[in-house]
Amino acid sequence: GRGRPGSAVEAGERAIGDLRVEEAAELARTGLREHPDDPRAIALMGVVAFHQGDYGSAVSHLERAGNVGELGELLSTV
Repeated sequence: GRGRPGSAVEAGERAIGDLRVEEAAELARTGLREHPDDPRAIALMGVVAFHQGDYGSAVSHLERAGNVGELGELLSTV
C-alpha cells in the first residue's frame, strides 16, 4: 500500500544520513511516486542528487522543496 506520507522518505533520510546513497535514492523515488508534492521527498531527492554529483538536479530539487538552506549545509561538507 501507499502507507503514511513520509514513511519511505523517513527511511531515505536515515539512509542518506549514513551515506547509503543508492538506498536513499530508491527510497526518495518511492516517496516521490507516492507523494509527488511532498517537500521532504523532493528535498531528499535533491540531497541524493548532490551526493551523486548531479548538482544541477540537487539545486532544482532543493529550490522546489523550498529548502535552499540545505544546499549551503551540503556545500560546507565538501
